[in-house]
Amino acid sequence: MSVALRGNLEDFGLGEVLQLIGQQRKTGVLEVELPDGPIEVHFEAGAVVSAAPRAGGQGGALGEMLVRCGILDRDTVARIEEERHLELRSFAGHAVASGAVSAEELGEVAELLTRETIFELLQCRSGAFRFRSCEVDAGVPGASQLPAEQLLMDGLRMLDEWRAVRPRLPQPDAGLRLRPGPAEGLSERAAKLLAAVTDPCTVAEAIDRSRLGTFEGGRALVELVDRGLLEVSGTDAGASGEVHGAPRPEAAGFSRAAAAVLAALFALAVAAWWPRAAPPGLPIPPPGGAGDGLALLRVRSALDAYRVATGALPASLAELAESGLLPPDALTTPDGRPYYYRRRGDAALVLPPES
Repeated sequence: MSVALRGNLEDFGLGEVLQLIGQQRKTGVLEVELPDGPIEVHFEAGAVVSAAPRAGGQGGALGEMLVRCGILDRDTVARIEEERHLELRSFAGHAVASGAVSAEELGEVAELLTRETIFELLQCRSGAFRFRSCEVDAGVPGASQLPAEQLLMDGLRMLDEWRAVRPRLPQPDAGLRLRPGPAEGLSERAAKLLAAVTDPCTVAEAIDRSRLGTFEGGRALVELVDRGLLEVSGTDAGASGEVHGAPRPEAAGFSRAAAAVLAALFALAVAAWWPRAAPPGLPIPPPGGAGDGLALLRVRSALDAYRVATGALPASLAELAESGLLPPDALTTPDGRPYYYRRRGDAALVLPPES
């Protein structure tokens, strides 16, 4: 029997949902209902095959992204859409078969669309979601499948850094003009954005043509403005408004990323019983409960979160409290006996207090 996973982003953020689907290696479609329209994320054995707004004709979101990147014009997208219906092909398949775009270039754009969609979803704080197990297509030719856990970690890192970058960005329709100056020592992303700037063009046009995406393109733009190689006109820098929705207002840094991963791990632990016991369509239950088993699971989850966030194991469990992942009293039983762990190569085994 297929079991539907559904809930609200107010209760469970997308990070928790991605972690759950990835760890359980689910195949199917995650549908997220947002004010601007529905978004779909397709999974194959826990990896993200594609993510995009559920758009209509003329190539949908992929066709729109190809236009924005300057690869195809709208007339060509419309022609491909018309022809592919006659030949019973997907838009992506016919775009490659007709020679309008190479498989490599199409795959690059499709992957950019997926990352942009996930980045936007991670910033959403409201909306309903539903995951249904079903077969999904192989995705766009040339596009890579992206592990859900890696997308989550990349997204958390990007959101932390985005808090510093976003206030400095102008509106997407602000004008950009090239200014003379030495370009030595630029980062790769800044050099790529500089090459995409025509004089004049808008911020959105330059970032789209660079194929860097909102996050990397924003960082590159700030670097170029600071170096004096770009001039922004038509709006005040730092008045970016709602470019991709507001990031969550937690503090940036290690504790934010680690706390988000820890929450995801708790959601995963609670949901471990869901496929066996929940009736169809049952919402995700909120984390909760008590007892020695859950207390030990809490310590194990915090240890995993620390390792994911820092790339290393702590010298002792006390560092979990020092980093803010757990309160100090969570490292001991009610009668004061401490939990401990033992290293096994690159892994760690958390053990209950000795009797």
